[in-house]
Amino acid sequence: MLDRLILHIGDHKTGTTSIQDYCFAQREGLARQGINYPDDGAITTTGHHALQTWLSQPRGKPPRTKFDLETVAPIWQDRFDGATVFLSSENFRFLKVNQIQKLATLLPARQVEVIAYFRAPLDRFLSGYKQHVKSSESRCSMGVAEFMDALNYDRVVDYTVVIDRWAEVYGRDAINVRSFRGAKGGIVRDLLTTIGADPDRLPADQKHSNVSPDDLTIAALAVLNNAPRTVVQHAAILRALGETSRPEDKAFGLLAGPHFTTIRDRLTAPISNLQGAAELGLLDDDRFEKATPIGIETVQERIRRIRDFLRALDIAP
Repeated sequence: MLDRLILHIGDHKTGTTSIQDYCFAQREGLARQGINYPDDGAITTTGHHALQTWLSQPRGKPPRTKFDLETVAPIWQDRFDGATVFLSSENFRFLKVNQIQKLATLLPARQVEVIAYFRAPLDRFLSGYKQHVKSSESRCSMGVAEFMDALNYDRVVDYTVVIDRWAEVYGRDAINVRSFRGAKGGIVRDLLTTIGADPDRLPADQKHSNVSPDDLTIAALAVLNNAPRTVVQHAAILRALGETSRPEDKAFGLLAGPHFTTIRDRLTAPISNLQGAAELGLLDDDRFEKATPIGIETVQERIRRIRDFLRALDIAP
């Protein structure tokens, strides 16, 4: 039997890609410290997303992954008998109680720890909005208020629902809720320390994956997303965002302005009674209110910078 099973369940937009990229690259170094980050088909890209896909597979439907935990679990139990296994996927947060119970049944361990990093709701919402705006697939052109309604974002940041599902199977004491904003030494180092690894015996994390642009830049990109473009053109615009940014752009805030109170109240209500929310800084988002509101002229000026850069490259904006 496994001695220790560590399940990192996200959340999305809390450095999960950075954590998974690092742990995948440093599998051998982690193994030397007694922490195993196994594959055997469970990993998609660098996280254990295929495992989550298998667990959430609807009955009677064609399989969505070649991975099969019923086949792999005995292999892991034999290979890592008396050792520690660390599994990471932000999609684990979507698992239902019966699916989590299936995981617990097939992969028992003497000790289980479920690690969940969360962002303050406003911070999480803004990060999600930025991702949808800059993504070449979604190319969101909605404003923040419209986006919140369209995606029912107050449900996305209802972390108590996620915690309760996992606690029903493993017990509340097994759930380690951590603050993304309060991560010590960066999210990767904080995670390594939390799982019992010694970061100083591993290479420093130099990569920062999936970093979001500043708010003003996103406001300009959302406007530009109203026009059709090819994937190549979108990639060129994303390049232009970085090349044309200025330090003063960071003073502007998408959530600043008259709609701030409404958005804040809707997004923080679901976790207002979450144990330890205040101590973790999940309810402290006053920095958004203090930002400078983004006006139309400011957005237009930011768009001009982007277009001027693209014209210099002879690329249609």
